[in-house]
Amino acid sequence: MAPDRAALVDTLYYAPWLVANITVNALPQGNGMPLCWDNVGYDRKAVGYITANHQDVTDQPQRVITLYWPLTDTPPDDARRAAYQTSYNDWLRRVVAELETMHPGVTPHVQSVDVCVWGHGMIAPTPGYVWGNARQQAMKPIDNRIFLAHSDLSGVSIFEEAFYQGIRAGQEISGVLVQF
Repeated sequence: MAPDRAALVDTLYYAPWLVANITVNALPQGNGMPLCWDNVGYDRKAVGYITANHQDVTDQPQRVITLYWPLTDTPPDDARRAAYQTSYNDWLRRVVAELETMHPGVTPHVQSVDVCVWGHGMIAPTPGYVWGNARQQAMKPIDNRIFLAHSDLSGVSIFEEAFYQGIRAGQEISGVLVQF
């Protein structure tokens, strides 16, 4: 029996995210490791930042870093509503304060901050979804003609899971093609 795809959508939990591109002319070294491509703070609300121009081979002090902040303190609808009602100046204050925890003294080096709220950033793992029936049903192909491959089908939004889902879907397609 084909899964009720509309009902499966209600089992997915998406947390909105704030994404901030921050241009700095210097980045004071904080505690821990020196600047990497992916930089994660300890026990923080934001999940860290990447160095967006990490492949720039010039020795310019200006850097663009992209900070990612999942808005998970409240249910998704409430978090989205609050995020869209938050002013740029409030986001700016929060983003710079977050960056200060990783790089004390960075504030005077911030040249610009662009913020964007993603209403549906990525799927968030929830109790019962990862090992549950809804996820298993969602992975099923539609009429053996449409095969689904997305990290949402893992319940955890990371590159490796998206890659796995692509391999899985490819194997399912190969199995169907062998039947012809």
